[in-house]
Parts: sequence; C-alpha cells; structure tokens
Amino acid sequence: MAQKEFTMQVRVVADNPEVFDTVKKLMQKACQEVYALTLILAGSSQNKADIKLFSDDFIEGQQDIEHAAKDVGDLVASADGTPVVADEEDKVL
Repeated sequence: MAQKEFTMQVRVVADNPEVFDTVKKLMQKACQEVYALTLILAGSSQNKADIKLFSDDFIEGQQDIEHAAKDVGDLVASADGTPVVADEEDKVL
C-alpha cells in the first residue's frame, strides 16, 4: 500500500492581528473538509487519513492548531456503516 503526503501552506502578512485569527479559522474549516473527503475516498480501508494543522513564525515557532476534523470524520460513517459519536470536548468550531 502506498502513502503520499500533501502540504498546503499559506503565508499571511498583516498589521492587524485579527487577520491571523480569521485565516486560522479558515484553515480549520479547510481541515474539516479535506479530512472528511479523504475518509470518504479511503472507503473501508483500515489506513485512514491523518491531518495536522499548525502555524509557524520567527517569534513563537511552530504551534499546533486544534481543529475539528476528527469530529467531521466521526460524522462520516465508519467502515461498517455505523456512525460514531464524537466527544463534546474535542470540538473546536
């Protein structure tokens, strides 16, 4: 079974820090959509997709960003067709 990694990188330059918060929310939403679609494409495969989201800058370095992609994955039926329910504490958006 082959594996391939894909990367999407967005660089934002702004004077207003609210712009960074907005972009962060956009990226979290994009994670949800990409993760859900990759689960659907994987079908009944035991090797499901994994998704990570982080920001990086010279001051704070790499910071992991929580996302609700796992919740979206829970909404997609599992391999046997049984829906899985996510924990409330895992939700971000």
